Amino acid sequence: MSFQAQQGRRTRLADLVIDNGVSESNFLNSDQYSMFTHLAILAPATLTDTVRGEVNSDPSADQTSDTQWKAYHPITPGTLVAFPVSVVTVIPAPPTHGFRLNSDSNEGAKRTFKCWGLRIPRSAA
Repeated sequence: MSFQAQQGRRTRLADLVIDNGVSESNFLNSDQYSMFTHLAILAPATLTDTVRGEVNSDPSADQTSDTQWKAYHPITPGTLVAFPVSVVTVIPAPPTHGFRLNSDSNEGAKRTFKCWGLRIPRSAA
């Protein structure tokens, strides 16, 4: 099932942006994507290092604190989601709390990741 095939069932969400000189992006609050079955994220053409997803493990805490952000394992514990350059990565079962990106190094320029929410029927997922 291709990303193109989901044209009628995708909704553009806010971008995730890693600013120049930092490693973490802004975050999507789960209120922005809770109605979707999947998230689709398009990585930019250039990245300084490997970028992975993180989930907010304590939604009652200040979401700007790094202590509550943990590596995101979508289905299989120990399996991390990485975002290759210029590729759309589809994440099944979006996290129940906030979601952000984190680079293994400070990025050398501003990096913008375009995001969509997908509604895929459960039988097709």
